[in-house]
Amino acid sequence: MDIITVQHVVDSMSIVIDTVLENESYFCELDSAAGDGDFGSSLAKGFGAIRSNWESLNKDDIGAFVRDCSMIIIEKCGGASGPIWGTALMQAGRYAKGKKQMGVEELSGFFQAMVEGVQKVGGAELGDKQHSS
Repeated sequence: MDIITVQHVVDSMSIVIDTVLENESYFCELDSAAGDGDFGSSLAKGFGAIRSNWESLNKDDIGAFVRDCSMIIIEKCGGASGPIWGTALMQAGRYAKGKKQMGVEELSGFFQAMVEGVQKVGGAELGDKQHSS
């Protein structure tokens, strides 16, 4: 596949939503080992809200769709999840503004924008979690 269309992005988000909702308990269980155990619930609230608003999301272009998703995540996800996931999606939406399709190079830029969004919110830098042998 050389071209990613709006429909590809919409379909991919649908898969992400299904995966988050199906794994809510598992994500909470993982989070309870090092956190307060609400990661899955926080994600499920936000991604479930995207699903609930699915028909009203702007699917005219990739950027508009991803931006609409980001706004819901920022509003509905609790804890650190809302700002982190929301900003990642917002940055990707800005990158893809007006695009009805993207090639592989643009897709790379789309995901790089997400990484930069996470770094912007969390202050993470490449190599922060490297482990020494």
